[in-house]
Amino acid sequence: MAAEKRCASCGELLWAWEGPTNALLGRIARRWRWPETVPVLASALWTDLDGADRRWDRVALDSAGRGADWVLHDCEAGRILRQGEHKPDGANGQASRATAADYEAAIRQELIIPGSDWTDIDFVRHEQPHVHDRGICGAFCKRIAGSPLARLALPQVVRYRLDNGLPCTLITARPDMDSVYGAGTYWSVASKVGPVRAPAQVLNSVAAQMAELVPVQYRDAAVRELLTRIWLRISWDHDALVEDHTRHWLRPEVLRCAQRCSATGR
Repeated sequence: MAAEKRCASCGELLWAWEGPTNALLGRIARRWRWPETVPVLASALWTDLDGADRRWDRVALDSAGRGADWVLHDCEAGRILRQGEHKPDGANGQASRATAADYEAAIRQELIIPGSDWTDIDFVRHEQPHVHDRGICGAFCKRIAGSPLARLALPQVVRYRLDNGLPCTLITARPDMDSVYGAGTYWSVASKVGPVRAPAQVLNSVAAQMAELVPVQYRDAAVRELLTRIWLRISWDHDALVEDHTRHWLRPEVLRCAQRCSATGR
């Protein structure tokens, strides 16, 4: 687990690890006292949801133990409706173990686009642990933790797209999927893998909808904490996209720290 960073002057949170942030969203969606919470959070993450005819009492939004970070489930049918991966500022794209059949499917479905340096490697051989090569192997394989060996791997978002047959929304301030997961001139991640949603857009959407539902005196500490943690991982150049009404939902102690303690206060 990554260590979170706190201010040396006042002790406030400066850098929030995305693992606890992702889990917090799931806990809020499961237990918060306002029934509109799930549609508010879900519509902020996935803008294509049709709330008019959706039975929100039959769905659940959770932070997945496996798969994408945030998943919207149909409780009755037992299937995934939407999935989203959270990559805040400074978080690297990760890859999941894959097979030759996975790569063949990703190429056939045009989820991965071969680049100028694409090479038809022996995918079957690379499924097994082997000595890691920074060149071609580095574009298709992932090191095994604690080992000098590597094996075939796919970007997370492509893996989830294949597994569930659904686009995987990427929550990131970076411009596209490829800037997080691409392999340079070897191959790129196609935009059809899923849409990209900026963290500032998610914050602004949640804050605007919550302001209509929740009186100021009842604003929940957990929701403040969630929005504050997401805000702390927004890059400086994207902070200007956070609207004033959204800042009213951030924890005031963290805002004061950013203004007074940090040399680069927002």
